[in-house]
Amino acid sequence: MKRTAYQVLVASAASFVLADLLPAVPFGGVRGMLVVLPVVAALFASVGRSAGGNRPTAVEVALWGGWILLALQHHSLGVPGASGIVAALGLALAGARALALAVRLRRRIEQPVLWPFFALPLALYLFAWPWTTTARFPDGDEPYYLLLTHSLAEDGDVDLADEYRAQAWRGFTTVPVEPQPGDPEGPDGEIYSRHSALLPLLLAPLYRLAGPFGAQLGMLAFAAAAAAAGLAAARARFPGAPRGALAAWAILAFAPPLMLYAGQFWVEVPAALLVALVCWSLARLDQRASVAVASTPRNAFLVLALALVALPLLKLRFLALALPLGTLAFARLRSSANRRRELALLAATTLLALGLWNTWRFGNPLRMYAGSDLAIFEVPLGAQLRGDFGLFFDAAFGLFALAPIWLLLVPALHLALRGLRRQPGQESPLVRSAEVAAFLPYLLLIGMRREWYGGWSPPFRYGVVLLPALALLLAPLFAAKRPTSGLRWLGATLSALSATLALVYLVHPAWAYSLADGSSRLLDELSRNFAGDLVRLFPSMVRMRPASWIVPIVLSLTVLVVALAGGKGSRSRFARPRYLWTFSALGLVLLWSVLLAVAQRLPTSRIEFEDTWVSHPGGALFPERWMADRTRFDGGWALRHDGRVSARPIAGGRTCRLAIRLLPFVESASPLALEVRAGERLVATLRLPTTDAGAAGEGRGMAPETLPWVTLEAGPFALAGGEDLSFRAVGPPAEGARSLVVLDRADLFWQ
Repeated sequence: MKRTAYQVLVASAASFVLADLLPAVPFGGVRGMLVVLPVVAALFASVGRSAGGNRPTAVEVALWGGWILLALQHHSLGVPGASGIVAALGLALAGARALALAVRLRRRIEQPVLWPFFALPLALYLFAWPWTTTARFPDGDEPYYLLLTHSLAEDGDVDLADEYRAQAWRGFTTVPVEPQPGDPEGPDGEIYSRHSALLPLLLAPLYRLAGPFGAQLGMLAFAAAAAAAGLAAARARFPGAPRGALAAWAILAFAPPLMLYAGQFWVEVPAALLVALVCWSLARLDQRASVAVASTPRNAFLVLALALVALPLLKLRFLALALPLGTLAFARLRSSANRRRELALLAATTLLALGLWNTWRFGNPLRMYAGSDLAIFEVPLGAQLRGDFGLFFDAAFGLFALAPIWLLLVPALHLALRGLRRQPGQESPLVRSAEVAAFLPYLLLIGMRREWYGGWSPPFRYGVVLLPALALLLAPLFAAKRPTSGLRWLGATLSALSATLALVYLVHPAWAYSLADGSSRLLDELSRNFAGDLVRLFPSMVRMRPASWIVPIVLSLTVLVVALAGGKGSRSRFARPRYLWTFSALGLVLLWSVLLAVAQRLPTSRIEFEDTWVSHPGGALFPERWMADRTRFDGGWALRHDGRVSARPIAGGRTCRLAIRLLPFVESASPLALEVRAGERLVATLRLPTTDAGAAGEGRGMAPETLPWVTLEAGPFALAGGEDLSFRAVGPPAEGARSLVVLDRADLFWQ
C-alpha cells in the first residue's frame, strides 16, 4: 500500500504537468484521457502486483504507445469522428487490461483484502470519465445536486437563491438551471432544493478543493466502493464459492449500469454502496448465528445501523428499502436483545426526525409524496406489471437491454428459489429467499410510478441501488469449478454483447438517454440507417405491442433452458475457450442477421409516426422533447398546413385499409384535411373536425386524458410493395392560423 500511495502521488503530479502542457490543443475528451492516463497506469500496476505480478506484455505496451501517438495527432488527420474512434480504441485497451487483471485476481478472492477490487474498477471509471463527461454535460437532477454541493462548499448553507442569481451553474453545464417546481422558499427570499443534502454534504469538501472535478472524483470513488463492497458481501454470504463471488463482482463492476453511472451525480450510486454494506452486515450476522456465538460483532452492527439510517437521508424513496431490511436485521438479532433495542430506537429516532424536518421544510412529512403515491394495492395489476417488467425488459430503459449479461439473473433466481447450489455451512434457501423478499416493496413502489424508468437519465436509474443485491444472486450460479457447457456458452455470448453495448454507450453517452416514446436512442439510430421498423421487434412497456409480452417470456425460457443445458461439469469440445468466444461472436452476427431479415419481411401492421424510420419532411414532435412526465401523453407527430410524413411499409397483401389515430387542433377559420397518398396516387382525403382546443392554443394546459383523440379510417386501396405511404395536412392558408393535427399511429389491415 505504501508503494501504491507513492506511485499514485507521482502519477497525479505527472497528470497535473500534462494538464498544463496540453491546455490549448483541441483534443476534447481525448485530452482528458491522456491527462489521467498516468494515474490509471499506477492503479493498474498496483492491481497487477496484487494479482501475482501480472505485467503488460510487449504487444500491449506497443498498442498503448500507438494509442498515445494517435491521441496526440488525431486532430490533424482530418478523419470525421476521429475523436470518437480514438476514445473507443483507448477504452477497448483499458477494458481488456481490466478484465485480464480481474481474472488474475481469483488468487486474492479468498483473502480479506479489498484494495485491488476497488482500485481496478476505479482505474477503468477514471479513464472513461473525461470522455463521457465532455461528450455530455450533467442533466436531469444532476445540476441541482451540483448546485447544492457548490452552495455548501462555498457558502456553507443550503440557500440557493444567490447561486441562481450568480448563475453558478455555468461552472458545470451550459444548460440554464432554474428552481424546480416544489422547491421550498424562505420568508426572506431563500430558495431551497427539494433534494436531500446528504450527498452534496459528502461531496462538498472535494468540491471545495477541486471544484466540479473533485466532486466527480468522489462519485467515481462511490461507484468503485459499491463494487468492492458487493464483493465483500458475496464473500461473506458464500464463503465456499470464491469463483462465484469473483464473477458476481466482475459483472457488477464492469457491466452497465454501474459503469455508466460512475462519475454522474445520482444518489442511487452511493445508495448502492449502502445496500452492499447492509448485505455484508446481514451475512456477518448470519455467520455468527451459524456458529452459535451469542454476541453480535460490533463492526457489522455499526455498519448495518449507519447504512440503514443513511438510506432514507439520501432519498426518501429509499425508505422502502431501509424498513424491510431493518426488519430483517431485527429478526436476525434474536440472540442480542440489546442490539435489537438499539436498532429499534435508532429507527424510531430517524423516522421521527425525518418526518419533523420534512414537515417544517415542505409542510409534508413525506416531502414531495402524497398518500396516493404509496397506495400500492390501488394500482391496477396491469400498470404494476408494466412498470416492474419494464425495469428489466424494456428496450429503452430495461436492465437486460442495457447489459444483456444481467439476463443470467433468470437462471440464478431459479437456482436460488429451488435451493440448488447449496454448499455445506451456507444458509438455507429460506434465509436467502427472505433477503430477496426484503427488496420487493421497493420494486413495487418504483414499478407503480408512472415514471418507473427514472425520468431523464440512463436506463435502470431507480434500480441501480439494487445492483449489489442482484449480484449476490449471481454468485451461486458460478460456484462450480466447471459450470454447464450451456452456462459457459450463454455467459460468453452475453458478455460479448454487453461489452459491445458498453463501449457504444461510453463512446456515445447521449445514446443512453431515451425519450419515453416506446423506442430507444440506439434502436432509433439503427432504424434510421436501416430505414426499417426494427423497434417493433423489441419489447416496450411505454408503448405496448405484441413484443412487449412475447419477447420477455420467450427470452426468459430460452436463457433458462440454455443455462441448464449440457450437464454439470460437461466437457463439451465446443465449450472450450478456443471455440467459445469465436462461435459466440458468430452467433451474435447470425442473430442480428435474422432480426434484419424478419424486419424486412414481416408485414407492417402499425406505423408510429414519431419513429425514426418514418420520414419527417415537415412537422414537429408532440409533445415537445423536454415535456415532463411524457408518459401522460400519447405522443405523435404534429403537422401544420402542408406538413408531411411518409413511410414505406412492408406489404402483407394487395390492398390496405388504414385506421389513423389523430388529435385535431383545428380552428373553424382555418380548416384542415389529411391527404393520404400511396406512391403518387391520392387514395383518401380525410376532413378533420374542428375543436375548441385549437382556439385555446393547441391544447396547451389541457389534461392529457381530456385531449380529443379520434380515429379516422381510409381505404381499402391498392398498395404495392416498395411504395411510400404519405400523409399531408392541407387546407386554405390563413394568416396567423394555428390549426394543426397530431398523428399518433396508423393501423394497417391487409387483404
